[in-house]
Formats: sequence, C-alpha cells, structure tokens
Amino acid sequence: MLKERILPSSHRRTGRRVDEIRHFLHHAASPLTISSLADCCLELDGELQRIPEFVNSVKGDIDLFAGAKIRDREVQQWRDREVTAASKELEGLSSEEQSKRQFRSEAIRRISELVHRDLLSTDQEYRVLIERVHQIRESRAAANAAGILAAKVARLLQEIEEASQERSGLPTRRSSMHRDLEQAQSSWSKLDATMAERERNLRTAQHALESATRNRDVAKAALEASKTAYESSQPKTPQAEVTAFSDFFDSPIAGQYARHNQAFEESENHWRSASSSFEQAKQGFETCEAERRSLHQRLDELNKSLEAIQKRERELNDLITSKQQAVQKVSNELSHSMSIYGSSLHPLGWMPSHQRPAGPPSLFHGMHDRAAVMRVESNLRTDGQLFDQVLQDLMLQVGQKLLQRSESLLEDRHRGLGVEVRSHAEHVVTQRFA
Repeated sequence: MLKERILPSSHRRTGRRVDEIRHFLHHAASPLTISSLADCCLELDGELQRIPEFVNSVKGDIDLFAGAKIRDREVQQWRDREVTAASKELEGLSSEEQSKRQFRSEAIRRISELVHRDLLSTDQEYRVLIERVHQIRESRAAANAAGILAAKVARLLQEIEEASQERSGLPTRRSSMHRDLEQAQSSWSKLDATMAERERNLRTAQHALESATRNRDVAKAALEASKTAYESSQPKTPQAEVTAFSDFFDSPIAGQYARHNQAFEESENHWRSASSSFEQAKQGFETCEAERRSLHQRLDELNKSLEAIQKRERELNDLITSKQQAVQKVSNELSHSMSIYGSSLHPLGWMPSHQRPAGPPSLFHGMHDRAAVMRVESNLRTDGQLFDQVLQDLMLQVGQKLLQRSESLLEDRHRGLGVEVRSHAEHVVTQRFA
C-alpha cells in the first residue's frame, strides 16, 4: 500500500486530496476571493509539478520489485499481489493529477469571472465595451441567420431553374421518340407483309423438296430393282464379248436398266435443285425473322423511353411544385430574419455594409428573382466580415482592460496568473454573448 493513501495532506508529496480541493471550491463557508483562488492555483501548480516526479519514482520502485528474482513460490505469489495492488494505487494518483488540472482551470475561470464582475461594477468604459460587443454579436448572429436562409432560397431557385430547363427539353425528345416510333411501326407493317410472303415461299419450296425427295426415292428403288434383274440375267460362265454398243440395248433387261438409271439421274438433279431452293427460302425466312425480332426490340425500347420521359416529366412537375412551396416558406422565414437583422442594427446607429439590404427578394409574376436573393446573401456575408473585424478590435480593448484589472487585483505573488485570467475572462465574455 502506498503511504500517500493514508498520510494527512500536509505530509503527502502529492499535496491535498481531491475531495478537500473540491470542498474548498464548491462548499466554502464564505465566498471565495480572488486572492484565495489565486493561492489555490499556485498550490496546485506545485502539486502538479511534484505528482509526475513522484509517480515516476514509485513506478520505478514497482518495476524493480516486480522484476526481482524470488525462488519461493508463495513469496512470488505475494509479490505479484502487491505489485497489482500498487499499480492500481498508482493509477489513482494519475487520476488525481487529471482532477487537479480541472480544479486549477475552474479556479482560473472563477477568478476571471470575479475580475469581469469587478470591471462591470466599477468601470463605465468597460460596461460600454461589453454592451457594444453584445450588440455587435447580436447583429452578427442575425446577419448569419439571414445569410443562411438567403443561400437556401438561392439554392432552391437554382434547383427550380435546372429542373425547369430539363423539363423544357422533354417535349422535343418526346416528339423525336414519337417520330421514331411511327417509323418503326411502319417498318413493322412492311416487314409483316414480307414475312408472310417469305413464309409462303418457304412452304412452297418445302413441298417441292418433299415431292422431289419422293420421286428420287422411287427412281432409286426402280434402278436398284432393274440392276438386280440385269445382274441376275448374266451367264455364270464367261461369254463372248459384245462387239457393238447396240448389242447391249438389244437386251430388254439391259435397256430397262439404262432407262431407270437415266430417270434416277434426272430425279437426283431435280432433288438437288429443289433442296437448293428450299435452303434459299429458309435463309430468307430466317433473315426476315431476325429483322422482325430486332425491330420488335426496338419498338419495346422506344415505348419504354416514352414511358420514362412521361415519368420524368411527372417527377419534375412534382419536384418544381415542392421546391416552389419550399421557396415560399423559406422566403417568409428570410423576410422575418431580415426584419430581426434590421432591428438589431438600430442600437448601433450605423450600417456596416455599403448598401443596406432591401429586404426579402422581390417577386415577378409569382417567381422569385435569384439574382436579387444572391445580392442579399452577398451583402449579408460582407456585413458579417465587417462585424468580425469590429468584434476583433472591441475584444482587443476588452482584453487589455481585463489584463490591467487582473494585475491590479492580484497580489505580487500571483502576477504570473494575469495572462491566463485575461484569456479565460475573454472566453467568459465570448461565451456569454455567443
């Protein structure tokens, strides 16, 4: 166990306990003064300087103890438990450091508020400065709010213009689509007639091919039969050679075979011609069928494109209507915001911009003028930049007064806190009128 946990605050190297400082800041019997708060800050400065040194020293001792070589198992287990407990207590000291840093910031803030209140109660010039800061900040906030609304109106009007421009181009696209659709439908009608003609040609060629095939089969069968008869009529032993070609046809069987062979050749040639005609007719029909499918796809695409144009036109109509309603609503808000901005300028007695905003955008036949809105937004942005410059100058004067008064109120041993007090006091003024 670390001694810091049980030692009284006066003997602790890390200083007072967190609970004691919290009680001092939040539950003191009498109101805290600038001097008592400054003493607290100085005390915390010393403690915050000593705590890291003490923590590093203890951490080194813990590391040495944890790394010591111990043979006895029970002693090792005891050592490990002690190291774990000491490490947790060390974490508590680190947490104490963070808490004390927060208490110091709070003490500086309380001093800053006291300095600020003292100036408000005793320095007329400071009060005028603070009031001026308050007025400028109100006008700056009003200009910023109106500028946001003006930018929103301008953006809505731009979106309406873009949607209207897109919508204006839809009738031309729709007319072009209708012309393309009429041409495609005309081509479809012509292709239907061509398709019917080629289908008839294909059926005729198919019937001719079937007839030629049957005739060829009959001729082939007759040729095979006459060939068999002729071969059967030949003698089994060698005969005398035929001396003349006419002798071959003198035989009735041989003559019949020759006639059947000639008939088969004629039917074969007729079949080849019919087959070629069929293939040509089939190819023509398939080509026409492919063109028909392509044209059907084209018709579908055109119809879908027309539907898409009609759908987009409805969407744009709805979009424009909704944006116009939004413009009317935001324009009313802008008008109200501009009125608040104008009212905030009266106490100042001067207009920071080169041209006072004329109010909400004007209307022409129910349509807002985007250029007018953009001019309003530009003027408001210029006003905001001028307000920021004025505020910067005013806060410089406020800061100087805060620093002078804090140095006069702080004792000599506390003078090092003056710059911090000024910075926090400026923050107090800024946050109060943000």
